[in-house]
Amino acid sequence: MALWSLTSYKKIIYIDSGSVMIHNFDDMFDLPANSLLLQNWPNNIEKLIILKPSSSTYDKLLKLSIHQHSSTDGVLGTYLMADTFYPIPYSVVRLVGDKPRTLQDAKLLMFDGNIKPWNWYTAQDDAWLKNWDPDSMWQWRHHRNVIQYLFNGSKGLSNSINRTRNVCNQKQLSKFFPITDKFSVLLSTYNPDRIDHVTTLIRHLATSDLVHTIYLTWHNPKLEVSKELQELQEKLRKPLVILRQQFDSLNNRFNPIEGLETSAVYILDDDIVVSVPDLEFSFQVWQNRQHSIVGHFPRFHSYNSTNGRAIYAMADNKRPTYSVVLTKSMFIRSEYLFAYTCLMDPALHEYVDANLNCEDIGFSLMVSGLTSVTNVYVAVKSRIRDYGLSQGISTNGNHIKARRECISNMIGTFWKGNDPTRMTSEMVSSFEAARYARGTWDQLAKEVESIESRF
Repeated sequence: MALWSLTSYKKIIYIDSGSVMIHNFDDMFDLPANSLLLQNWPNNIEKLIILKPSSSTYDKLLKLSIHQHSSTDGVLGTYLMADTFYPIPYSVVRLVGDKPRTLQDAKLLMFDGNIKPWNWYTAQDDAWLKNWDPDSMWQWRHHRNVIQYLFNGSKGLSNSINRTRNVCNQKQLSKFFPITDKFSVLLSTYNPDRIDHVTTLIRHLATSDLVHTIYLTWHNPKLEVSKELQELQEKLRKPLVILRQQFDSLNNRFNPIEGLETSAVYILDDDIVVSVPDLEFSFQVWQNRQHSIVGHFPRFHSYNSTNGRAIYAMADNKRPTYSVVLTKSMFIRSEYLFAYTCLMDPALHEYVDANLNCEDIGFSLMVSGLTSVTNVYVAVKSRIRDYGLSQGISTNGNHIKARRECISNMIGTFWKGNDPTRMTSEMVSSFEAARYARGTWDQLAKEVESIESRF
C-alpha cells in the first residue's frame, strides 16, 4: 500500500521478490499505470503491479484498512478488483507453476505452485515432475549465484559458483530423456593407478544389453586421459564418453551430461563390481520406483532436531532399517543430475569440497526432500565385489564421525533442521518360489500360547 505514497516517482513497477528478470525490462515503463498481472487472477494479486503514486489513493487505502480492520492484502485486493486495471501482456511474463507457459520471449519469470526454485528440495511432492521446469529454475539460481558471488566470493564460494556456471550454462544439456528401456552408466575415477582396473570394469559393464552409453568422469584435471582408455573407446561394443573436468570436485560425479538420452543413470565407484544379472534386475526395480534412489549399499541415520546431533551407522541384521543408499552403486532419475548441480545452493557443494565427503548424503537428502519417497535397497544374488574396502575413503578412522557431522550440518543448514528422509526396512530381491508347509490348528494354538506366556 505504501507504494502509492511515493509521489516523487511518476510510475512504479512492483515485482514479487520471487521473480527474476531475464531480459531488458525498461519497456515495461511504457505500459499504462494501473496495469496488473491477470494470470491466475485473483490468487496472485501482488505479483506484478504497474502504478502511478497518488496521495489520495494512498489515503483511501489507509482509511479502508483502518475502517475494515482488514489486512493489507485484503484491502489491496478489494481495491484492485474494484478498480479498472489494464492486463500486462502474457508475452512479457512467464508464470511458472501448475500450468507453465512455454514463452520464449518472456522478460520476467515469476514462480507459482508448489515447486519453487528456492525451496523445491523441501517440497515433499511425489507429483513434482509435472511441475518441473529446470530452465526457469536455473535462471533464478544463476541470478542468485551472481549475488552470492558478489557478496560472498571471498568466503570460498567462488570456485563452486564458477564450476556450476561452467557446467549449467551449456545450452546442449539434455532436459528430456526419451530412452526408457535402457540405462546409462556414470563411472567416476581419479587415481591413475586404477586405470587397468577401470578398463576391466568398463568392459564388464559393456556386456549388458541394457547399457546404452558408458560415461567416465575423469576427475583429475591435471592428468591427460590415459592411452588405455582412448584405445578402449575405439574397441568397445558400447559408446564410451570420457568427461574431462576443469575443477577437481567430488560434486562432479553428479554433473548433468550433454547428449544423455536415457531416463535412468547408474552411478558407481571405480572399485565396485556388480554382476550383470544383478545389475539388470536392479534396473527393473528402478523402473517400478523411478522417483527413488535404488541401490545396493543402505545406511542408517537419525537426526535430533533438538540438539542438532546425528547418528550414522551400517544397516544390518541388528539394525534392519535404512534411510540412505550410497552413491557407490545406485540408479537415479536423469533429472536429478541437473537438480543437484545446477539448482542446489553452491554452499552445499562447497561443504562437500571442503570436507572431501558427504556428496551422497547431500544427494539423498535432496531427492527425499523433493519427492517424499523412500530409497530402495536391492538384495543381489551374487556378492558385490568392493575393492575399496582396504584403502577407500571409508577406511579412514574419522569417517563415521565426519558422516555424522555432515548429516547434522546439512540438515541444520539447508533443511532448517527438518530431516526430509524417510526410514524403511523394505528390501527388494529377485523372485524365488514360495515355500509352503502343511499345518494344523493345534500347532498354531501351541505357538500362540508360547507367545502369550512371554507377557
